[in-house]
Amino acid sequence: MLDPGGSIAEAWRTPASLLSLLVCLLRALISVAACALQHACRRRAPTSTTHGCEYFTGRVRHSRLAPVVHHFEYAVRYCLVDLDAGGTPAGCKEQLVGRLSADEARELTGYGGRVRLLLLPASAGYEQNPIVVYYVEDEGGALRCCIAEVSNTPWGDRVRFAFAPAGDAVPKPMHVSPLMDMESTWSLEADAPAETLRLRVACTHPTMGKFFRAALDLRRCPPPADPVRWAWLVPHRVSWWIYWHAAQLIVGKGLSFLQHPRRAEQAGERAYKSRALQRAAAAGRLSCPAIGTAASARGAAEACPFSWLDATNYPWD
Repeated sequence: MLDPGGSIAEAWRTPASLLSLLVCLLRALISVAACALQHACRRRAPTSTTHGCEYFTGRVRHSRLAPVVHHFEYAVRYCLVDLDAGGTPAGCKEQLVGRLSADEARELTGYGGRVRLLLLPASAGYEQNPIVVYYVEDEGGALRCCIAEVSNTPWGDRVRFAFAPAGDAVPKPMHVSPLMDMESTWSLEADAPAETLRLRVACTHPTMGKFFRAALDLRRCPPPADPVRWAWLVPHRVSWWIYWHAAQLIVGKGLSFLQHPRRAEQAGERAYKSRALQRAAAAGRLSCPAIGTAASARGAAEACPFSWLDATNYPWD
């Protein structure tokens, strides 16, 4: 007898995924048109909220060295939100839902100072944040620990982990790009935010070596009079670059599309998460060297080595 919640759902998963992407595209186009009309009809820009938020502009650079060579870069605009200050600007407030509060970040890391969150502001109801970073300071104002929250497109899974800002390495814990397998180690480095802000991520593979690097270089800019206009279609452009260059790598350079491990293996997500934990244990990375002694047992367990937040809606579950 057929299992309508099992074999049929799996058989229709690929076409359902394509249909879901198409629906998301149409919804985004309608939302952009509606927001553009609303913005055009406004007689004046809304009063901007800049308290507790710093604005940055800059570029993201991607460099792949193996098994094919590919480079690209694009312009971005980021917000650095003080999670204690309140008054979160348009495009950021809705993105704080489901993320850590300042108190939760302090509990996870064991430090009692300011907590700021770096993220791409949403635009026209659309969010795209491949990585957000929490910068956690001690009471004296020194950056002591960072928390990364990485998401994958289009599945919508997230993984969260603490890392040492001066430089840290963690075994890859989640299927992020369908053009990379799960065997890499991520190396991360983050400067303390000032007039400039720098974030580096590199991937080292057991057979290809350090084959991928991503760099984010930002510079603080004056608060915009209209944050909505300032962030207009920034996440859409980031998505375009991600999908466009993925298509180039698959069609033009012959890279294989790798299925999500929870679909490719019978054991599903439990298997790839178990392997990530085993690799973390083998590398001595079950705890983060930047976690403070005041971190709670629950907090430290959630920050190290990994905390997963999986997509739950079909067809991305």
